[in-house]
Amino acid sequence: MRGLKIIGRVALTLVAALFVLCAIGEIHQRIVVRRANQLLADIHGLRLHQSTWTDAQRFMSRWGKWGHHDGTCTSVECTYIVSIDSWSTVGNVAEFPSRTLALIEAQRLLPHQWGGGLRQLQSVFLVQDGVIRRSGVAIDMTVSPFAIDSQHSCCGDELIISTLARPSLGGIWADEENFTRHPDYKVWRPSGCTFCLMGRVTYADSVTPAEATRLSAFDLSCATRWSSCTTLEQLDPAARDWRLYGPPWGEASNRDTPPPDPAPTCNIPVSARARDGDFVVIVEALSDSQPKIQVAAESDVVSETSRVRVLSQQKGPSLVPAGSIVTANSHGRRDEGTGLGKPRHLLKGHRYVVFVSNDDDLPATAGSHFGFQPCGIDELTPTVENDLRRGIALDDRLRGPELGVSLEGFHRGVAKWDY
Repeated sequence: MRGLKIIGRVALTLVAALFVLCAIGEIHQRIVVRRANQLLADIHGLRLHQSTWTDAQRFMSRWGKWGHHDGTCTSVECTYIVSIDSWSTVGNVAEFPSRTLALIEAQRLLPHQWGGGLRQLQSVFLVQDGVIRRSGVAIDMTVSPFAIDSQHSCCGDELIISTLARPSLGGIWADEENFTRHPDYKVWRPSGCTFCLMGRVTYADSVTPAEATRLSAFDLSCATRWSSCTTLEQLDPAARDWRLYGPPWGEASNRDTPPPDPAPTCNIPVSARARDGDFVVIVEALSDSQPKIQVAAESDVVSETSRVRVLSQQKGPSLVPAGSIVTANSHGRRDEGTGLGKPRHLLKGHRYVVFVSNDDDLPATAGSHFGFQPCGIDELTPTVENDLRRGIALDDRLRGPELGVSLEGFHRGVAKWDY
């Protein structure tokens, strides 16, 4: 009888200890989430090219306990990073005491949250010449293996999203449908992450504050409600437009019918192409374009060629002087359903603005050639010319390298394996 009492007391003690651990883990997670919500609101309150050094100092004063900068931090230049971390991201989790703290943190009062929660929310802004020029935010949320509808095999699976401002998005216009739908930001899913669902977003720093906020309006209640989030769409409602993962790791496409074949003309705004193009020139066609002989008859890539005179260069490296005669190759595809559409046809005597983004298509010298895809050319009109100049002005480059992001967080320069 006495032995049963001892066993009962031990069992009650263990249950009470487990309850205390779960309560500690739950309370800690809610403190982290509350702090992260405040940080998210504050970083969303900054305005690119409008918020000043005074605004930056006010931000740093509030978040100095969790923030840091590399090197000097003055109104001339400062990169400031704030990290709201859970215990599991402190130090090396394989070592004491971080390992113990991580184990405690994994215990939650809500059974569908066990092993899940917010690991880190990180923000960054960059000041140059007294104005905030860049900003970004990244989140790492662990999925509980016991979450409702979880499709993951084990604990430790993560949802990772980052958004980061850039002066331009790069002239990747082959995916015309996506750039037509959201010409001011691009999204991709880096390969190689075997333990996570990941979305990387870069947006032009000319995007509206409301749109920049929408892209990173993370639902941090994922870490405190009955069951943790299991998809990027649940963590960030904006991800419903991205379609980075299909079921069961993402929502099904809400499009019932395939997109129509792209038109011969491009639907991406001229200002976006001018902002993102590496090399922009105005030319006059000296001849109607003619079909180019295909190197491989079975290739679905088709081209037309014509001779053009370069009237002026608007952007990019000085490759051909005004007055140069070059060969222009207009590229497209036989099957318009692939997304590129037919090659653009040039007419003799007409003037065009040409956007080149592929290094292989850049001209080397006068008498050489350059190439472009359907979205790489527009006939020059007063409206197009105005949009062209406005778009070029949007490509606002920094002194020094741009911000990057990797699994280790934000940093200045090229990321280590994804950015």
